[in-house]
Amino acid sequence: IQLTLQQLFRGKKMRFKIVRCKLDGKRKSVTLDVTIPPGTLHGTQVIFKAAGHELKNGTRQDIVFIIEEAKHERFVRMKEDLALDVRLPWVESLKKEVGTVHVQSLDGKEYKFEVDFKTDANVTGTTVIPDAGMPIPKTKKRGDLIVR
Repeated sequence: IQLTLQQLFRGKKMRFKIVRCKLDGKRKSVTLDVTIPPGTLHGTQVIFKAAGHELKNGTRQDIVFIIEEAKHERFVRMKEDLALDVRLPWVESLKKEVGTVHVQSLDGKEYKFEVDFKTDANVTGTTVIPDAGMPIPKTKKRGDLIVR
């Protein structure tokens, strides 16, 4: 199941209709409800035990859905953290005053931080915004947003 970063951020409920085959040649339609909790990682498996085709020994196959993360145009996910590369335009005013950078996270919340070139004399760096990344499953915590 390929999901966007926004879908993985919020979680998603999906319904799949499958056809299960029995050894006697009969077919049966079965509906599987898949719940993907917020923050689910790429590669996570959702397993439905004995939900598939009937095997010769009388048991049924398992059905496994594997979660895949679609590439995002701005963010890169690193487990529960999100990374974002920002290129600031060079303006002469940065030599005299502090610049402010505004960044919007996946949940739409805006964060800002300052770049002080006149003090640091540095045009590269990393800012970590705590608790602005992906939800951490089974907790109420979130990862960090790393702005490079």
